[in-house]
Amino acid sequence: MTVAQFSREDMLRYQGREEGLEEGLERGLERGREEGLERGREEGIRLVKSVYRLDAQGYAVSDIATELQMSVEEVKRILED
Repeated sequence: MTVAQFSREDMLRYQGREEGLEEGLERGLERGREEGLERGREEGIRLVKSVYRLDAQGYAVSDIATELQMSVEEVKRILED
């Protein structure tokens, strides 16, 4: 079937499907962003708690970095304040 053979109803159905797909994609991306931000926050909180816990236990900054798979600079930034 060629484009010229599509009825008005077919064209409206196709347009509706395309709009629905686009809206679904936008909603999915927004949901993914929100979930990603939430996961990032949770991971950040977990890492900060772990840094402080290991620091309180007397671990050296370099050992904390190795244990938590972070850079020494990141550990130092957390412990600065």
